[in-house]
Amino acid sequence: MIKTEYDRHQELKNSTEISQTDVALFYRITKDVATEAEYVFSLQALSRMLHKHHKQAPVIIIDEYDTPIQEGFVNGYYDEAIEFIRNFFSAALKDNPHAKQIIMTGILRVAKESIFSGLNNIRVCSVLDKKFSEYFGFTTSEVQQMAEYYEHTDKLAEVQAWYDGYKFGETEIFNPWSVINYFSNDCQAMPYWVQTSANTIIQEILKTYNDDTYKNLHALLGEAEVWSVVKTNIIYPKLKEPQTNILGFLLMTGYLKATQTELDFKGDYVCRLSIPNKEIKTIYYNEILSLLTERIGENTVTDLGNALFKKDAEKIKATLSTFMMETISYYDNLKENYYHGLMLGMIAIAESNYTICSNRESSLGRYDIQLVPKSAGLPGIIIEIKAAGKNDAVNLKQLAQTALSQIEERKYDTELRAQGVTDIVKYGIAFQSKAVEVVMG
Repeated sequence: MIKTEYDRHQELKNSTEISQTDVALFYRITKDVATEAEYVFSLQALSRMLHKHHKQAPVIIIDEYDTPIQEGFVNGYYDEAIEFIRNFFSAALKDNPHAKQIIMTGILRVAKESIFSGLNNIRVCSVLDKKFSEYFGFTTSEVQQMAEYYEHTDKLAEVQAWYDGYKFGETEIFNPWSVINYFSNDCQAMPYWVQTSANTIIQEILKTYNDDTYKNLHALLGEAEVWSVVKTNIIYPKLKEPQTNILGFLLMTGYLKATQTELDFKGDYVCRLSIPNKEIKTIYYNEILSLLTERIGENTVTDLGNALFKKDAEKIKATLSTFMMETISYYDNLKENYYHGLMLGMIAIAESNYTICSNRESSLGRYDIQLVPKSAGLPGIIIEIKAAGKNDAVNLKQLAQTALSQIEERKYDTELRAQGVTDIVKYGIAFQSKAVEVVMG
């Protein structure tokens, strides 16, 4: 990357304004024969050469400054990456009279890694700050202008459902990459953002998530909102420690949005978090939940899926009971949204054969989970979930029956029947701590 940037400035090659020492450095970098020490000082030297040649100090713009640190973190050379980047930035950015202004973007502030230690007049703007918030993506008015330009104002609701929902400071923001691709692809709604990255950093982090994070991820998938402390200066090695709360990192990387932000007594941000839109929810299915199944177990997930399709209520109960006994503490007082998210996570494996819907209106109410078959021969599936507190005196079988009756009374099968699905299986599932009951209709 350094060589490529030097190659862009061929005017320096024969410049009479720069020293012979700098000319020699320019030659060594463009010919791939520079030493590591020369690369460390290369950005500082390039700004000096450009300043002298053009008689004007350049603006330095560095996008994704922490990508080399991420790569080092994921691939095992984190310490070496930190040492080089710290020296590289310090040489170029600290008290550099040859730079008029420096603008940098990245995921994390990485303040404790001292990459920016000693820099004067540094200003940090995160997704939680109001300053410049309208420039992190497309605003509502900008998307409306695009829809008018491309004569697709009838698609505004779909664009909003799929790509809106981000909150930067107090500004509502659409994902610009996805919106551009949406209009370019004849307004076909699909997850475009996931194609921009392998999300390796997310995968590394989720390998060591803790129980609280596990519960929160499932609650979020159940369309609940969760409160969490968000630290904007966490360092990468901490992200792999089980006790670390990674929800702040998911916020900074665009997997979550903050609908409300407060400061606690220590000055840390406390945010109410939720999944921004349909695109990110799809990514949760395809990227994040595939990792969560490692904890649940592939056999467990497969067994549950098969039992749902084969209308085997006892097998569903046995599979869920086994999972609950192995993963949930007796002392956990779990809410219905946790169990909702749990079921969504476990049936995500069926997405190749089913369109999975959650909390959607159908006839007289909102069902919990619905599986719409993508091909003939598969049954439609509706799941209604109830949960009792661990100290509640309830008959769990009756509670499951209540859930099943709700499906019938509120005609949750209306949407499936409207799509021509005649074979419909209905499940009422009731949870209480580690216990579960399933009834089928």
